[in-house]
Amino acid sequence: IVVRDFTSLINTNYLEAISKKFELLNAIDLIKNYNDSINEFCKSIPTTHAYGQEFMQHTSESLHKSKVEFVLEWDYDDKKLSDVQSLLRIAFHDKAKHVMVRKVKRGNSVILICYAPPHHHEELKRLVKDNEVELTNEKVLSVTIGGDVILKRKPDDKAKGGVRSSKISKAIAQPPPEPVTCGY
Repeated sequence: IVVRDFTSLINTNYLEAISKKFELLNAIDLIKNYNDSINEFCKSIPTTHAYGQEFMQHTSESLHKSKVEFVLEWDYDDKKLSDVQSLLRIAFHDKAKHVMVRKVKRGNSVILICYAPPHHHEELKRLVKDNEVELTNEKVLSVTIGGDVILKRKPDDKAKGGVRSSKISKAIAQPPPEPVTCGY
């Protein structure tokens, strides 16, 4: 179940955590070798070969995850799968291990579709806001987490010394209004 529901072709974090918890030394060694091979593979494979390919299968567990979507102003032929992994680390730091890449699509831009457990959404949103300048430098046009647009910029915008690049990000950065209660 763990392999099917919580891992993908390029993300074996859950499998690795279980192997370490139960001290499955052979499994730990196999996973390390697999991850080394995947890292080398991702450095050599252009994202153009990944367009439309599924990195994780839909399961009952994936119904408990919400969509995380990046729209990227990337040159189609210039990026490798390792750039996708790097982008997730830039956006989410150590929380990137909770974000599962599902698909890379090609439209007017490169669209990276991922899934993450909803209980991580607030932290992921905060990290995107904190890393907005770095993400803009990586040519990220927008980031949507669980239906909320966290970052949105026009293709010709540039990062300017940490200044927020969109009105949407400023609006999201404001604390939400206090909820109205009925006094029951």
